[in-house]
This record gives sequence, C-alpha cells and structure tokens, in this order.
Amino acid sequence: MKSAASQQEWLKMLDKGMITLPKAWRSALGLTKGSLIKAQKQGDKVVIEPAENKVPYRLYSDKEIKKFLEEDKISPKLSQKIDAIIKARS
Repeated sequence: MKSAASQQEWLKMLDKGMITLPKAWRSALGLTKGSLIKAQKQGDKVVIEPAENKVPYRLYSDKEIKKFLEEDKISPKLSQKIDAIIKARS
C-alpha cells in the first residue's frame, strides 16, 4: 500500500519479522540480493540503511583460520602449567 508521499509505504511483516523493501527503493539504493544492510533501533523507530562500503569485519578462508589456530597453540609444558594453576584455584 502506497501512501500519499512517494518516500513512505506501508509494509507488512511476514514470518520471522521479514519485510520486503519496495523494488524502487532497492534500486535507488543500489541494493541487490546479498547486500548488507544496517538496521538500528532509535527509540520507537527502526532505521534501515545500506551498509557502508567497509564493514567492521571480514570473512576468513579455512586456510587462514587453520593458520591462526596453529599460530595460537601453546606448548604442552605451558598447557600443563596453566592446568595446574586452574586446578589449584578450584
């Protein structure tokens, strides 16, 4: 349902809180399937906007994660020391 103003529409909420943004809005904002969108609750309003070009995280490949885990390993000796400290505190 469109209201008198072209920048306002009534949207129906579907299962799990899903809504559909009008196609004209998506096109005007350059939103396509898979686009990241930022939603923010401001008082009793919800503001939805396209995410900035840079998001505060990045995706890592399985190879990168494996490397991180290898670099993060501690020696067996240090592991035993930590286990002893934890056991002593419990």
